[in-house]
Amino acid sequence: MFQGNKFPLLMRRIFPFLALTGALCALFIYQVDMDDFFITIRYAMNIAQGRGWVFNPGERVQGTTTPLLTIFIALFLRLGLSPIFAVRLICSAFLFGTSIFCYGYFRRKGREGIGFAAGLILYFILPVMQLFGNEVPLCFFFIIASLYYFDREEWKTSAVFQCLYALTRMEGLLFFIICTTILFWRKRRVVYGVLIPPVLLIIPWFVFSYIYFGDIFPNTLYAKARQGAQMNIWIPFSTGLYHTWRELFLNAEIPFLSLCAWFGLIALLRRRHGLLLSWIIIHQVSYWLIGVPGSYKWYYYTLWLLYPMALAGGVAFFSGDAADFSALKGRPRIVYLSLLAFLLFQGYRQPHINTFYHTRHDLYKDVAAYIRQNIPAGSQLIADEIGIIGYLLPDYTILDTAGIVHKNIPYEAYFRYEYLVSTFHPPVIINCQYPREDATVEQLQTPLRIRLSQGKVEEYDVMRIFPGNNLTVRVMRRKM
Repeated sequence: MFQGNKFPLLMRRIFPFLALTGALCALFIYQVDMDDFFITIRYAMNIAQGRGWVFNPGERVQGTTTPLLTIFIALFLRLGLSPIFAVRLICSAFLFGTSIFCYGYFRRKGREGIGFAAGLILYFILPVMQLFGNEVPLCFFFIIASLYYFDREEWKTSAVFQCLYALTRMEGLLFFIICTTILFWRKRRVVYGVLIPPVLLIIPWFVFSYIYFGDIFPNTLYAKARQGAQMNIWIPFSTGLYHTWRELFLNAEIPFLSLCAWFGLIALLRRRHGLLLSWIIIHQVSYWLIGVPGSYKWYYYTLWLLYPMALAGGVAFFSGDAADFSALKGRPRIVYLSLLAFLLFQGYRQPHINTFYHTRHDLYKDVAAYIRQNIPAGSQLIADEIGIIGYLLPDYTILDTAGIVHKNIPYEAYFRYEYLVSTFHPPVIINCQYPREDATVEQLQTPLRIRLSQGKVEEYDVMRIFPGNNLTVRVMRRKM
């Protein structure tokens, strides 16, 4: 079949084992320590414990952007797994699925070498390694699976994955609309089969969401857009996009990888990848138009998906731009394997722990332990960051100044205490200071005076200070 060249068959046989090895690396090495991801975990914990789809019991607000991941975590919790291991297992499994479909997608395009390399490199992208634990692996999987079946003209199967993408992140609905529009343009008629998945998947979720939460869109969407409008706190999306692009394609610390990525990007532009590249552009433009803050790195996840494909294209280019494995003979084969091994080594040797997130996670663990020892369970707490604190203190009501898990917070009340203090009168505030290297002990010990309406003042005294390298956390108690 291969005219004496057994290399293609060998590579096809070993790819699943290499992909599984990458998934196991992610499962047992990568850490879940980013604060925002724990918001979803707390929702899943409450669902699994029968408290409902809530962050705080009795407060029906959809404060997570990823319903499908929330459901998956809740199911694993019902099976007895710990929350963190459940998240790691889910993300690793979906990375493995992405790897398999990535290989299959490029193989169908006649670019098997790119698919093989991209399917392995994606495990070792720095943002994926350091921001492990959110819905990005699910998004990767549903995008690639959708494109794979779309290319095979299995429209209904592709539509199922598009709808699951929409249930993972809301922009998946836009992806479904784009794919359906392209299909209509090609066929010059409505393919009614692709309308069945949204009727069975998306519409029921919207109905449930409207009845249960009072809105079909997650409250997080409104909160993030309002945060983006406060440029004195968050960087603009365009600035974050530039930093992400430079980190991936213009990185002075790893210039050879950036060079490979550019050659590979040119190769992708020359081939039949219009839908993939168009979606990446539309996705980023949509976020920019919504006006979300550019400080959240996972908003650029479509660029993360592009990056391993571009690197793999660079590997193919430097090994003679071979169309598939059957053309790799002699020296090109050695170059291909050497370059791929080098890129995988370079990716693996990057730090899988973001020290800032990791140390902040440990700091919050100390804060939560102190709260449990000194504040009665069931108390209300204001927390500047609610993810890890909310996860570690499931029996406390967590009040959020960012408006992610509360409805109807006035715009002027965002990132301020006045509204929450006047409405709920919580006994404790967990106050975060970024950065406070120049703060004196006297300044940190200063009570917090919150001016309410009609000249009233609530004063919170410092109970305990938790110093960190880039963050100082103050636990403050209301003065009676």
